[in-house]
Parts: sequence; structure tokens; C-alpha cells
Amino acid sequence: MDAFSLKDAQVEGFHLRFLEAIRMPQRTASPAFSCIGYPKRQDMILYVDGCSTEYVTKDGRRLRTEDGDIVYVPRGAQYRVSCIEESEHSATLQINFLLFRETLEPFVFDRDIVIYKNGTKRLRDLFERAILHSKSARVTPNMQKTLVFELLHHLAHEYAVEDTDGVIRRGVEYLQTHYDEDPAISALAQMCHVSEEYFRRLFKQRLGVSPVAYKNELRQKKATQYLMYTDMAIGEISEILSYATVSHFIKAFKERYGCSPLVFRNAYSKGDRAVGKPIADDSYECGIVTGTE
Repeated sequence: MDAFSLKDAQVEGFHLRFLEAIRMPQRTASPAFSCIGYPKRQDMILYVDGCSTEYVTKDGRRLRTEDGDIVYVPRGAQYRVSCIEESEHSATLQINFLLFRETLEPFVFDRDIVIYKNGTKRLRDLFERAILHSKSARVTPNMQKTLVFELLHHLAHEYAVEDTDGVIRRGVEYLQTHYDEDPAISALAQMCHVSEEYFRRLFKQRLGVSPVAYKNELRQKKATQYLMYTDMAIGEISEILSYATVSHFIKAFKERYGCSPLVFRNAYSKGDRAVGKPIADDSYECGIVTGTE
């Protein structure tokens, strides 16, 4: 099966089929779970809550997880896992899904199990929300998919920051979770105890784009999710994402995706996949969304 990195998928776009989200209690007294000889039939991402575990893959590779780690298990993986230490309420928060390229060919983010160390509270909250939503008859499959896309988006950006100079890391992390508040670049620089000029220069050097471009990209991706999966008015979306005016939002959206938000929503609702070719700077025309379905 084709492998397509999480970071690349966020840029090029992909489709996702949500299956389920569940909380699985840990029990040290229970035998280790094993699917060796029975490859996983779906992708899984899980949050390790209040325990530590050890994964042993079919080829003998050992992976240790601690409380707060996030584990990605690709479709086709074979392994056994056992709980090493646990607290009274330890569990794993699991989300099962399937991934497809825009051509509808299946793919995985990695052919091996991947451990992301020390997940943030933001990521844990997304896992908790997915589990709560899975128990509600009022939550639609599209709403679930939106949440999983958001989780994967945050995961991709959060661990991309690991290579970022520690001087600006706090500002980058704040921007990732508060972009809808339109934080000023000067405030981010002050948060990192550096000048705005130095923050901008180091940000561009480490992430490849300016802080403003990065902030706008985060807002645009969130806008596409609102357009596809909610009935919110264009003006309401503009206000939530902190655009100065509706016309400013529409202009920025057209520059990024090649059409207005309304045309984009209509194209998606009709299932129009004939459009969606790159137009410039890795942007897409209406119908296909970067990092979303």
C-alpha cells in the first residue's frame, strides 16, 4: 500500500472515512493484545491516557509509550501490545478510520507504527470530543470526519514545530491554537521575548512561510470545513475566523481556492470532483480541499 506522509497529506489533500471512536480501559492483568497473523484492517490513532505500554511489531521492533503519547497504527500493521504500568482510570482513546488519496486510492501515513511523544492538552481534548460525539445520535458522520481532520491537522503542525528553534516555539504553538483570534505578530514576538523583526525572520527560516501567511492558511483550512460540514452563513464564518470584513474573507478565499466561498460550498454539496486542480502555490480550485475531504 502506498505511504503518504502526514505532513505531505496536509498540503496535497486527502479523503477520510470515519469508523469509530472509543475509550478502551487498560488492564495489566489481562493478556497482551496481538494481531500478528491478522493485519489491521483500518488505520488507528490513539491517545495513551494514564498508563505506559509496549508495542512489539512482527519484525521484533519494540516501541514504548508513556502517559500522554499518541500512537499511529497503519492499516496492515501486525503487532502485540501489553500494558506495563497503569493508574486507576488508565485507558487508550482510540479513533479508527480509513484514508484515501484524492484519486480514491487507499494510502497510509507510514507503513510502521509511529509514536508521537508528549501530546498536548489540545490534542487530548480532540480525542475526548471524538469519543463523546460517537455516542450522540445528533452528530453526523461528516461532523465526526471534520473533527478527525482537525486532529490530524493539529498533529501534523504540532510535530512539525519540533524542529523549530526553541526561541520562537511558544509563539508558533500559540498561533496554531489561536489563529481564529487573529493574534498580532508583535504579540507573538513579545511572548517569545524577541523583536518582531527577529521573530518574522526566524519563523520564515524555520517554517518556510511568513507568520501572516501561516496564520491565513490555518484560517482558510478551517473555513473550508465550516463550508462543507455546516450551514453557517458566509458572514458568520468570516466573523468567527476574525476577518475584518466579509468582503476581505471572500477575497482571501478566492485567492487561495480560485472561487468564492459560496461557489465552493455549492460545488461540494453537489459532489463535483471534476474541479480541484492546483492553480498556484499549492492551492486548489473549488471541490477539493487541502487537508479535508
